[in-house]
Amino acid sequence: MIHQGVKTVRKQTPIQLTCDLKADLIDTMGSELSIVNAARVSFNETHQEMSERDEGLIRFLMNNRHASPFEHCTATFRIEAPIFVAREWHRHRTQSYNEWSGRYSEMEPLFYAPDYDRPIIQKGKPGAYYFEVSQNDEDNIMLYSNLRYSYQAAWNTYEILLERGIAKEVARMSLPVSIYTSWYATANLRNWLNFLSLRAEEHALFEIRQLAFKVEEQLFKNFPISLENWDKAGRGPL
Repeated sequence: MIHQGVKTVRKQTPIQLTCDLKADLIDTMGSELSIVNAARVSFNETHQEMSERDEGLIRFLMNNRHASPFEHCTATFRIEAPIFVAREWHRHRTQSYNEWSGRYSEMEPLFYAPDYDRPIIQKGKPGAYYFEVSQNDEDNIMLYSNLRYSYQAAWNTYEILLERGIAKEVARMSLPVSIYTSWYATANLRNWLNFLSLRAEEHALFEIRQLAFKVEEQLFKNFPISLENWDKAGRGPL
């Protein structure tokens, strides 16, 4: 089948390029006292306030991987990132998700372009790849200019299709995975720590790692005793 080009004289909407990645804490449920009381119910005990003994209990639970009490706290984040990050993030099936839909609303001309500190040179072999920051400014300039060109072309196509009356769910097929999306992610504290054990690790995808650091920072503000002891216990999964 030959696809006929559509001539248009309309003004193109300029795209925007950014390397910003957002992980905003929306809501939490429970506190570290919830963790303590979930553990102490084994002995039919309930505490009304945290004590040094309770802090010691959290440390014991973490060090010995008694994980279920940490499931009684939850946190919800709103993430803003390119689609290629969302698809990797959604592999964590222990979280609940709701995502911006390109079927029901028009996308926005915001695309991801890495900053100069993003490793872009791949080395190694399958199963043992590693990535380095380019030492040649021309690599970054070439990458940025070519991304801008291809993103603008894709966005122009998207707008032409919408103007022609093509359904949003079809027109979006022209857009690359570097366009921005947003989603809500909710999980209990145990599963957030398991997420961080993988995605804040040095071999994780650069972009998801930056977001994981933002998630960890917010979790630490709300559950400092748990996060501190998780870190001291080696940052592994529970």
